[in-house]
Order: sequence, then structure tokens, then C-alpha cells
Amino acid sequence: MSFSEVVIKRLALFFRAWAQKKNLLTEKRVLKVAHEIIGAQKYCVINSYGEAAITSRVLQPFTPDTDVNIWFGTSPSSRKVAELKRNNKATLTYLDSKKGAAVALEGQFTIVETLAERKKYFKPMWWAFFPEGPEGNDFICLRFQPSAIEVWDANRGITPEPFGLLSARIEKSVSGWVLKAPRT
Repeated sequence: MSFSEVVIKRLALFFRAWAQKKNLLTEKRVLKVAHEIIGAQKYCVINSYGEAAITSRVLQPFTPDTDVNIWFGTSPSSRKVAELKRNNKATLTYLDSKKGAAVALEGQFTIVETLAERKKYFKPMWWAFFPEGPEGNDFICLRFQPSAIEVWDANRGITPEPFGLLSARIEKSVSGWVLKAPRT
């Protein structure tokens, strides 16, 4: 190995030991870190079931509530709404590439058309896309309710063993969020 490779290897092993000492996995901590990562991102990716394959698109979500329900605004004639009417299960992905952290949420969407919710979840800049605003026929809301959340964030100590290869996973139960063994 070259000198620079030796230095990089030692730094990587030092980082590993440091991160493993911080690795305190509890449901509360995983949920807190998920909120932090999600709250710091302007966009997320939704993966839903298309006719022939899983499709992905970028959306601008609202900040999640305490139970990590996430709201979106969209057109009822969009492809994503057609897909969610056929199968409301989907995955949301948030990536913080600057901090090397990610959150993936599995769950279900509900299409919400009530005027109160449409007014509540309408951003002023969306007038450019929805000229009739929240009261028009071309704007509805989507509510995502997660059933499972996976988080990976070495800087905040969310790195279950084997180190760096798996995400921490919590699943929603009747009594709240439960820490699960990571999936390989």
C-alpha cells in the first residue's frame, strides 16, 4: 500500500471506531434523527407502482408531523395519483448527501380532496402551477402515513452492525414505533 492508502485506511478505521461508540439505537433516537434528516431536505423521491414497473419522481413535501405523516400537494390528473389509486403503497426517500445520511419510509398514501386540507397544504409559490389555487379542480392533497422507517447516518451514530452496511429500522405498531433487526 502507498503512504496515502495507509493514511486513508487508518482514518477510515478511526472513523469506524468513533461511529461505533456513538451507535446508540433506540426507537426514539432513530425517529428523532429521521425527523432531522427529513426536515433539512427540500425535496424527496417517491417510488410507487406503475403499470409495468416501479416509477420514481421528485416531490416537495411539507414538514412531517410528530408521527411522521407527510403531506404533498399535486394535480388529480397526475401520473402519481393514477398509480396511487391502483396501489397506495409507496416508498419515500430523503438523502442528505452533504452529511452522508438517508431516510427511507415505507407506507401508504391517502388522496385527500377536502377544501380545508387543500387550503392548509397550499404553498404560495404553487400559484404558478395551479392558477385556480387550492379551491380549483386541479389541486388535491396526498397524505403519506409510514409503516416503517429506515435511517442510516454515521455522523449521528445510526449505523447498526455490521457497521455501515445496514440501516436502523423502526416499524409502526399499535403501541408506537418499535426497533427491528436490520434487514440484509
